[in-house]
Amino acid sequence: MSLGHVLKCNDYSECDVVTLNTAYTHTPFTAKVGAIMRSIAEKITTRTAIPNNSIEVGFVEPDHRAGS
Repeated sequence: MSLGHVLKCNDYSECDVVTLNTAYTHTPFTAKVGAIMRSIAEKITTRTAIPNNSIEVGFVEPDHRAGS
């Protein structure tokens, strides 16, 4: 199996059929965080407004109500 592909179950409770999902491309968590941080920095530098429903706002201000 090549690096970056994921095994996929047809049903998570039984998982009786497993397939190789070759369409999935893995992005490391550190790369995702780095991209978000660069985006935030760029928007601060250029004084560009960040929409309330953006991934940047969700990253900086996570929804604390989820645990309530």
